[in-house]
Amino acid sequence: STITAIGGGAGRYDVDGIAGGSGGGSGGSGKSGGSGTAGQGYDGGDSTGSNGGGGGSASEVGYNGGGSNPNWTGGDGGDGVTSDIIESGTDVYYCGGGGGGASPNAAAAGDGGLGGGGDGGYAGDAENGTVNTGGGGGGIQQSYPSGSGGSGIVVARYKFQ
Repeated sequence: STITAIGGGAGRYDVDGIAGGSGGGSGGSGKSGGSGTAGQGYDGGDSTGSNGGGGGSASEVGYNGGGSNPNWTGGDGGDGVTSDIIESGTDVYYCGGGGGGASPNAAAAGDGGLGGGGDGGYAGDAENGTVNTGGGGGGIQQSYPSGSGGSGIVVARYKFQ
């Protein structure tokens, strides 16, 4: 059988989040999160203030960014899913959403979701998603690069005869 995975969405300053396997967080300024793909991921968080929404994950919608000055916060990324696919009996989180970015005068950037999601940042300090988890990269304020998404894994199982 064939399984097609769609890459994660993205967020960008002052625009709605971009759709993907899981949706990208909003880009602040009252924008909406990107849509996730049914069976793969959830929508990114919206923004009710100047900071970005968190990225959607494999198990939940990203949290909204918001608040009012000086208590603006970036939204947290959604938590991923647990699996023991690598080592039976040992659950590990995968596919966490990236935290929403924040402007320099904000109270806090969003935390990355469980499952390798990178924390959002202020001025060049957004975190990358964790390798081998498929976690999303953290968002950042408009003038700096965001974190990169973490690589995923492929596990092929077959019955030996």
